[in-house]
Amino acid sequence: MLRTGKLVVGVCTLVWMLAACAQPGTMRTQSLRAASEQMQSPHSNRSVYVDGTLARAVARTAGATRAYVLIGDTNAYVALDATNTAPPRTMMPRNRPMHDGEAVAPEVRKRIEVQVRQSAPHVRNVYVNTSRNAYEQLSLYGSRFSPNTDPSRALMEQFNQYVQNVFGTPSTMRK
Repeated sequence: MLRTGKLVVGVCTLVWMLAACAQPGTMRTQSLRAASEQMQSPHSNRSVYVDGTLARAVARTAGATRAYVLIGDTNAYVALDATNTAPPRTMMPRNRPMHDGEAVAPEVRKRIEVQVRQSAPHVRNVYVNTSRNAYEQLSLYGSRFSPNTDPSRALMEQFNQYVQNVFGTPSTMRK
């Protein structure tokens, strides 16, 4: 009888612990939800910072007037300003200028990726966009990310949704 009672208490305790882990708002549920979201989107940044030095180097490499670079947890987002481009020799093949929203030549994209990974070795994916709107939006987000404070969850969710829509996923990126 005592042995059966211990078994019942043990089973009840186990059931109670499992039920507690599955309750909304518990640490376990939040961890599972976060892991699930991260598997769905490669743009699950928890923090982002602006790298101005890298942006200037990338602009020179791409032959763009200017660039804006945001570094996230595992991604780098590069927006090139296509207006008033520098000599087009480095930007596009056959010496033609880059236009707003146009894909960057593969060899230039590769050089940008190398520069970014040298500066931020933790970066897995480098996303490059030449849209004027992307440049302006990344600049706007960058101004809202203060180097001394963590961004609000709402701001990070908004940023992650924006980069998901604009940059896509590695399999949908323009090569």
